[in-house]
Amino acid sequence: MCGTNYEDSIHVLVECPGAMQAWREVNLWEIIDRTLRQNYNIDALIFSLLDQLPSTQKELSVTIIWSLWKRRNLKLWQQQNETCMQVVERARHLLDDWTTAQEVRSHKATDNHAQLNSVIHGHVIELTKPTYGRYKCNIDASFSDSLNMVGIDICIRDDQGEFVMAKTDWFFSSL
Repeated sequence: MCGTNYEDSIHVLVECPGAMQAWREVNLWEIIDRTLRQNYNIDALIFSLLDQLPSTQKELSVTIIWSLWKRRNLKLWQQQNETCMQVVERARHLLDDWTTAQEVRSHKATDNHAQLNSVIHGHVIELTKPTYGRYKCNIDASFSDSLNMVGIDICIRDDQGEFVMAKTDWFFSSL
């Protein structure tokens, strides 16, 4: 990522300047730096974070790790360079989507009606099951002027209202 010949997991996920900047952006750099000084091992670092962080920071930290690895793969396989802010924004967006999906899932477990009502980002969204033998695709989009990117979310459900598959992706805007 930063032009050095040696690249291991600790470098990609923690010591690369872009990774450090991402961790600083989410206010986790100090704890990561302190933990890594005690045991210079990526496995120990991750398990230590999972042991000592509160739930919301645990979720954010593993999502940042995933997003940093995705950044590496995008550069390696698709020659795409991402900024630290893009890494953090993707992680936060993914975490928001996951949290929303868990809220919907929890709501659905307690709702025996054909319609599922859930409050998402201050709006009531009513999801209705498709007719028998059909699938339903719900789509949402977001726009980031600061990153010049468009995000899309797609969720497919069957005629029982059961989850089939979903996808979240970001694209650079051509506008």
